[in-house]
Amino acid sequence: MLNYADKDNNFILKYPNDWDLKKEEDSILLYEVVSFVLQSSSNHTKIVVTKEKLTEPMTLSSYIEEKYVKGLENSSNFKQLKILQNEDAIFANRTAKTLIYTTTVDSKSMKYMEVFAMKDLYVYSISYKSEISTYDRYKPVAEKIIHSFKIIP
Repeated sequence: MLNYADKDNNFILKYPNDWDLKKEEDSILLYEVVSFVLQSSSNHTKIVVTKEKLTEPMTLSSYIEEKYVKGLENSSNFKQLKILQNEDAIFANRTAKTLIYTTTVDSKSMKYMEVFAMKDLYVYSISYKSEISTYDRYKPVAEKIIHSFKIIP
């Protein structure tokens, strides 16, 4: 596993050497910081790290339900959205939420696992996405990356 540290966004993680690191400078998601793409996946299997500063305090549950899920439901990029799981978790040694859902993006059936945690007014998330047909194959690797994530001071 390789180490990745982002001192500007206050986190570190480990990722496998057969995944490519991509800094997200011109992302459609304003909050996207970095992604890791499986080299053999044509960009369909990836991990994305985001960090968003909230404009006002809110609970993580409120953020997920009122802002994040509503954003997915209103997005023209996500068709046939189906939330499979929305439950409490521990992420980066913090109380967290895990959201798992399926959707169709560019006529591909995709499955996502996203984990969210808050520190002060920031929401950190790490998202694993893959085509449904390969999701279970790469999930153990994605979970190792997610479990290695640490928020640093």
